[in-house]
Amino acid sequence: MTRDDAEARPLVDWMRSHNIPVTRESYLRLAYPEGLPVPWTIEHEMELPDELQIWRDVRRLFADEESFLQFKASFLAEQQCRQ
Repeated sequence: MTRDDAEARPLVDWMRSHNIPVTRESYLRLAYPEGLPVPWTIEHEMELPDELQIWRDVRRLFADEESFLQFKASFLAEQQCRQ
């Protein structure tokens, strides 16, 4: 669990205790009641709990965890260079 994931965990715990499905959509509605930040950045994405980050879907495209982690690190480094 990352530091950001640990910080997001109270909302996930609250959702579960109130029988609210922990989905990306429901989490974002509760975390950002005024609407999502525009533009949505990689920093916003990384603040989400691990299981709700977009990486969850991308991970399925890779044969193994090591390949995925290499891709993720390269992608994040490229995003930092663009800023």
